[in-house]
Amino acid sequence: MKRNTLNFCVDFVTLIVFLGMVITGFLVRFLLPPGTGGRLSIWNWGRHDWGDLHFWLAVGLLGLILVHVILHWAWICQVARRSITGDQVAKRPLARQRRFWIGIATMVIMAAAILTFYWSAARSVQDERGRGIRGRITAADATIGESMDQDRKDADHTNPDWTRRHRNRGRSR
Repeated sequence: MKRNTLNFCVDFVTLIVFLGMVITGFLVRFLLPPGTGGRLSIWNWGRHDWGDLHFWLAVGLLGLILVHVILHWAWICQVARRSITGDQVAKRPLARQRRFWIGIATMVIMAAAILTFYWSAARSVQDERGRGIRGRITAADATIGESMDQDRKDADHTNPDWTRRHRNRGRSR
């Protein structure tokens, strides 16, 4: 395999793994926040399943970054030498401008892909009974988890707060 082809393949796989880490990080942080372990799932994967995937993607990304640095070691040494000795290379403004706009377009496409995946996952969040909860939980509820905890406390008739709130129900005034 040619060196350029190998560099491209390693960089492309690194990009895919990085995007996977970003996506799973958003899922675990915003759609499946702490405290939702067994109650919510996305595509039948709970918080811990997505967390495990996130961890192994991180391990893979570290390995790919190491391979990337090894493949580009000669370039790293050359840039370090130029910065120490002060040698300059002739600049080509048109090539730089084209690379800049290609980079911007790539970033926009990656952001759109991440947001599309996040939107799709947000529409697929389910509770432990397999019912979709899209639209029934707010961002504050999801990040804090207080509404779910309060519902659990409300169901506990031995809870003193529940007893106080419901003591006078059914009595006529």
